[in-house]
Amino acid sequence: ARVRACQSNKKKAFKINVQGTSNIVKTILKINKNYKKNIKLIFISSDAVYESSSGGYIETDKLLAYNFYGTTKIEGEKKVKKLKNYMIIRTRFFDKTNIRFKYYADNIFTSSLEVEKLVKYIFKLIQKKFKGTINIGRNKISDFKLYKKFKKTIKSCDKSKIIKNLNLKIATDASLDLSKMKKIIC
Repeated sequence: ARVRACQSNKKKAFKINVQGTSNIVKTILKINKNYKKNIKLIFISSDAVYESSSGGYIETDKLLAYNFYGTTKIEGEKKVKKLKNYMIIRTRFFDKTNIRFKYYADNIFTSSLEVEKLVKYIFKLIQKKFKGTINIGRNKISDFKLYKKFKKTIKSCDKSKIIKNLNLKIATDASLDLSKMKKIIC
């Protein structure tokens, strides 16, 4: 799930995110057919499936990945949709105990949430027997404002500083419309 790693090793990213997903789907289809089961696959996708420049993306928006990682997630979603019983979760999450960088941009926006919250939301979706595709996250927030809550020593910067140090495209506003999530979970 590391964007830079996927960009630099596309073959491995494709093998894991697309072929690996395809293998799981084929196995579920076989089990469902042979044993009359109805196994549900929960697929963790990404906000990287959206263009990620203007924010407020809803589940029915056109998928237009801005990097190879997002492309592999779109292809993975296509494999998952061969099943009748699936949950595709488009999200971005982080470990609040492992905030890695010293600088975060105050003008890059996401709906990223702590992994512990994501797990709780998934549990609620399972309880409600949700099927389909859903965005899961928090309300739009800048990377700086979000991560500052968990690591007081980080510093604010402009997105140009982040982009300058990378040789790949990153999201500038990958915030998600969470209307569906709020209606179902909350």
